Amino acid sequence: MRFGQSKWFSLGAAVVLLGSLLAGCGSGSDSKANEGSGSGGSDGQQINLRISWWGSQDRNDRTLKVIKMYESQHPNIKITPEFLSWDGYWQKLATEAAGKNLPDIIQMDYAYIDQYASKQLIAPLDPFIEAKVLDVSDIDANYLDSGKIDGKLYGINLGANSIAIAYDPEMFKEAGVPEPPADGMSWDDFAAMLKKLKDNLPKGTYAINNMDDMSGFKHYLRENGTWVYNDAGDGLGYTDDKYLTWYFDYFNKLREAGVVPNEETELGVKGLEDSLIVHKKAAMQSFNSNQLVALASAAGRPLKLMMYPTLPGGKPGHFIKPSQFFSLYSGSKHQKEAVDFINYFTNDLEANKVLAAERGVPVPTKIREALYPNLSPAEKTTFDYVESVGKVAGPINPPDPELSPKVGDLFTQIQQAVNYGKTTPEQAAKQFRDQASQDLKGQ
Repeated sequence: MRFGQSKWFSLGAAVVLLGSLLAGCGSGSDSKANEGSGSGGSDGQQINLRISWWGSQDRNDRTLKVIKMYESQHPNIKITPEFLSWDGYWQKLATEAAGKNLPDIIQMDYAYIDQYASKQLIAPLDPFIEAKVLDVSDIDANYLDSGKIDGKLYGINLGANSIAIAYDPEMFKEAGVPEPPADGMSWDDFAAMLKKLKDNLPKGTYAINNMDDMSGFKHYLRENGTWVYNDAGDGLGYTDDKYLTWYFDYFNKLREAGVVPNEETELGVKGLEDSLIVHKKAAMQSFNSNQLVALASAAGRPLKLMMYPTLPGGKPGHFIKPSQFFSLYSGSKHQKEAVDFINYFTNDLEANKVLAAERGVPVPTKIREALYPNLSPAEKTTFDYVESVGKVAGPINPPDPELSPKVGDLFTQIQQAVNYGKTTPEQAAKQFRDQASQDLKGQ
């Protein structure tokens, strides 16, 4: 299993369901910043809220604890949690949206926020900022902008994040390979290091998971000054198949050399806690930086982070991404209370001590500064990594177009065909461009 943006790729059905069933499904109601029972239902009215999120078991445990903390301070607020793994999360939301029964608070992804906002399924948070229910005064504008659609804030960023490669320093030491520089290395040097790791590690141990997913491809495209999608979102942003041919060929060679696992081994990994690096079956693991806490916890030993490979003379491939948002259901009967919880989740120091930046580096400055001295080694590694990436990152691209999950499914299918040796990188790159171009036009 891969843990980058490939997680989006099995969601074509969810997108079809969302797109076909939800036209005009949003409540269209104005936000109710000044309605409700006050902060936390202070008039004693019993308030029931629902909140949904996806993630690891570690995230689930931390989120549940914060919900209990909030409920203890607001006795008349009852929050019903709805926790799912990524697989199934969006299908469930699409079904609930069709039935006008979405949770009051929705953990939202950057890939979907535009779709949910355009269908009026989530409400702007700006009125609640003006009403001082939601405090964003300590959040840098750069962290807020990713949650804005047409100038309105539809999601509060829960953590800064970036793609990353975790590695086990002890396995590097055992292999006699110097630890990689934190700011990455060229693709050629990266491949050479991986091969040396493979040669020096015990038999049956891989250097890294097979990181040939779409998040890595996006990174490579950015380094080449282009992007997967065009500005209109109705076609690919590149026309030359050389990019994807090179990308598949690069990992083909690593797989044939036994440096990365075959497809059967990858498909046998059932979650982050089951990653090859956790079992010392690989020295490195590609994923998102906010997952380091859970990964290190599962591994039970220190892990470090390095950036993705670089293209000499190329543009920045990295960007700072909101790990996820909390968004407000437009049809919620208790919008003010729901936003009050979002504000607590974002700005309360004690809550953030429990959350421990598992969703990414907190965006309020005061929270980051207060947490840092007492962070665990894994948490400090995550904070330091995001700060380092921020110094070299380029601007984030616009949210993926509505039909992008269908393109993601296509990428995964073609990627697997390459990995099983059923097609060549050249053939795969052309097939992807031809089919993705049609998919993005809705054909």
